[in-house]
This record gives sequence, structure tokens and C-alpha cells, in this order.
Amino acid sequence: SKSPSTKGKKVVSLSQARASKQDIANIKAMTSALKAYTSALSGLKATVKKNDPSKIVNNMNKSIINSTKGWSKAAEPIKKMGDAFKYLATFASAMAKKDVFKAFLEISGYGEEGVRVIISADDTVGTLAKITETISADNLNIKRTVVATRKSGKVAIEIQIDGKVDPSHLEKALLAKGIQVDSIELTEAKSLD
Repeated sequence: SKSPSTKGKKVVSLSQARASKQDIANIKAMTSALKAYTSALSGLKATVKKNDPSKIVNNMNKSIINSTKGWSKAAEPIKKMGDAFKYLATFASAMAKKDVFKAFLEISGYGEEGVRVIISADDTVGTLAKITETISADNLNIKRTVVATRKSGKVAIEIQIDGKVDPSHLEKALLAKGIQVDSIELTEAKSLD
């Protein structure tokens, strides 16, 4: 390829190369533009370094992760309510298939041979353990237990004990341990059908 013609233009010698005044002016303008471009790139590099987008994105990600940690904790009561409704639905379904009065009699141990004991006690740690230890010390088996809290803060504990039991002996054993017996009665085996 031929170099551009410099005919009619004054040529200044630069060592072995020859360039016109226009070429020199163009080179000076390009040099100035390159300096401005280099300066702009340096400024951009400093801005990116100061405001590193990857750090900003990582910090945003950490913030999102930290904010979602509380979501699980906030959802726990809602999950418990959902579980309670599932249990209630299961219970309602079971009750629809059964005679509710019969189910209550089964829960309370009605129709079983043995002894039904009703005890009043403080609602404290170890109370039920003391009662069950006293009963099992006489080699007796607890078939069913129903516990209900009273308005007084005490609990009523109804216990159905299997088999042939001497009610007076059992009552004396419970009273000796400081357990308040409200009633004790023999129960007979009966069909609930």
C-alpha cells in the first residue's frame, strides 16, 4: 500500500521517517486523546475498586440470607398451629366414626376390672412420679390415667389400675406418701358395646 501523498505540504524530517505538519498535529491530538482516555480508565478503575460490585452483591446476598434466618423462627408457631389443626381434623374424623360417650368411657377406664383412684395434687415436678412409684411398689399396673387442671391450680388425677386390688391397702400406701386421695372404688369388667 502506498503512503498518503504529502505533495504540496511542508515536510519536517524526523530521523528517517517523514511526516507532514498535519500528521504531527494529528499525532499530538491523538496523544492528548489517549492521555484523556487513560485518565478516564484510571478513574473508572479507582471507582470500581472503591465500589467493588462483587462486594456489593456479596453483601446483598449476606443480608438476604440473614433476613431469611428469622423466617423459619417466625414460621414455627404457624407450623404448630397447622399441626394442631391436622390433629383436630384427625380427632374429629375419629370421633365421627365412634360414639363420643363410649370413647370417653374407654379413656376413663370404665368397664375394666380393678380400682379407680382420684387424687388431688399440686401441679409440680415429680408429683406424678411419686404417685406411680407408690402404685408400682405394690406391683400394680396402671391401665389409664387422666389428668385435669382445676381452677385452684391443683390437678385432678384419675388412675385406673388393672386387676384385683385391695382398695384400703392402696389408699393407706398413697396417704403414707402424702398423696391426697379424693376417692377410691372398685370397678368391674363390663362390655361397652
